[in-house]
Amino acid sequence: MITRIIALLVVVFSCDLRIAAQAPASNEARTTLLFAVNDFRLDETALSELQRFVAAMDRSEEHEFIISGHTDSDGGTGFNEVLAKHRAANVGERLIALGVATDRIGTKAFGERKPVAANASAEEKQLNRRVEIHFSRQALSGVDDLQRRIGNARTTTTRIDPTNAQWVAGLQGSAVRIPSGALRDAAGNPMKGTVEVTVTEALQLADMLAEGLSTVSDGQLLITGGMLKVEATDAKGNLLQLDSAARMLIALPASMREEGMSLFTSTTGTDWSNTGQPPADPCRMPVIRAPRMAWPVFERPTYKPDLGARPLLPTEPVRPREPAPPRRESYTSKVAWYQALNRARIAADDQRRFDNAMAVYEEKLQGYQRKMDRYQDECKTWPTRYAAHKSAFAEWQSDTACAREDFWKVIMPQAEERFKEQLDHAHALHAKRVEAWRAGNEERVQLYGRCLDSLGLKDGNALQGYVFATNALGWINCDRFYDVPKAQQYEMIVQDPDTAKKHVYLVFNRINCMMQLPRYPDGRFHQGGLPRHEPATLVAYKVVDGKAWLCKTDVRNGQSPKLDFKPSTIAEVRTAIQGLRGG
Repeated sequence: MITRIIALLVVVFSCDLRIAAQAPASNEARTTLLFAVNDFRLDETALSELQRFVAAMDRSEEHEFIISGHTDSDGGTGFNEVLAKHRAANVGERLIALGVATDRIGTKAFGERKPVAANASAEEKQLNRRVEIHFSRQALSGVDDLQRRIGNARTTTTRIDPTNAQWVAGLQGSAVRIPSGALRDAAGNPMKGTVEVTVTEALQLADMLAEGLSTVSDGQLLITGGMLKVEATDAKGNLLQLDSAARMLIALPASMREEGMSLFTSTTGTDWSNTGQPPADPCRMPVIRAPRMAWPVFERPTYKPDLGARPLLPTEPVRPREPAPPRRESYTSKVAWYQALNRARIAADDQRRFDNAMAVYEEKLQGYQRKMDRYQDECKTWPTRYAAHKSAFAEWQSDTACAREDFWKVIMPQAEERFKEQLDHAHALHAKRVEAWRAGNEERVQLYGRCLDSLGLKDGNALQGYVFATNALGWINCDRFYDVPKAQQYEMIVQDPDTAKKHVYLVFNRINCMMQLPRYPDGRFHQGGLPRHEPATLVAYKVVDGKAWLCKTDVRNGQSPKLDFKPSTIAEVRTAIQGLRGG
């Protein structure tokens, strides 16, 4: 019975997708492509659906395709992450082959983290082995709308029973432990029904910029170790709060912990308050971590037509211009009264100059005749030469089409098959290494587990980063103050006569620090106390007549750059932001 219900839902879902995709004037449309087990290649059904979907979309205005790769729950988490990335990348390659511009495509990979069905049966797992394609086409209503669409926040929502202590895991490795009975409604009453806890992670500078955050506390710069926002709502969507006596555990991942970090909180994520609470330093126990998967590199082949073999169009004959003979009156001088005695000499000079001009004309006339002879010969052979070029060009086009078809039917499948074999082999070797690690690490795992139980932490990954306890929901930040010597400080003043609303950010390249520059009533963007010796990138974007405009420029040695906006797209703005990296 369950299988029949799932099949019926799939049919209804597919019909809704087809109806949405058949309306080219629609601002948004979605479709889903399904995949075989442990495979990222598109079968004939998926290819046909992809071609139909692209053909039905109106791409005459601002638009983008967002591709999301997913897997079922079988296999390891790392394996599923890579498999989801390759599924999304393969669909992206197909979109490009179907004529979609590269800068109009965005890809995401969620692995097994966002199932649309339970993974309890083969039918449900098939629904989760998918790539979702979201097409959107609409003019931007303003800069806030642009920020919403370029945002790349890692947000997860989990339903919990507030009467039991539970962990909520983020998509990027953070974790939140809600104590038992800690959530309260607006009247201060303890919650008993189902509660939804939403965790929004901003662990990279690009994610912080896309969310409009800053690493500033009362005008002083902060070095951040990552931010996240924790919210809880009841069944009606009303915001909840933590009991002031409760302590919620926050675990932020980090490859290496820095000294001097403490817990900061904020309601907006733009100005932070220091709680003075340092991170916990639990266990102090060296951990033998599980072996990491040695992922093979997929060297994706790229088709390039042989432009060097393309026949060149022969030059069409051009009729030469016949030279004009010299005019005698142009070589006749006017004789003034005081030149009467020299009239004969002047006439002789005029005749000599005219004779020279005639000699030159005769030479040009002979050259013209030679050119005419060549022109007439070329006119006789031009139809044959042009017909030969058309034939050669058609043959080149046919060979290019065949080569392109061979690439997609032979070379690309062969490369994908080779990579799948390498992937299966690497996965098998990793499974053997993990099995050996588990056998030799059993005693240490037991000791480690007892330590985690005493701390109330979910797993060992939390110990690698920062662990804090707080009694407030909202934005949480792990930071330390960045002390800039007075001699190294400078003020950045960015002049901007344009009154249009815009977002202007300064992102430092070597430290995890960024901020949104405030705009003053006189129109200037101004920020003081900046480190002169730290290179940075100024990123700004605005919306003009529904279109995105982007400014991205390097800032060095205490410069105050100019805002030089250029027309852009949503995808280009998102790519520019995602390319930012701090220290």
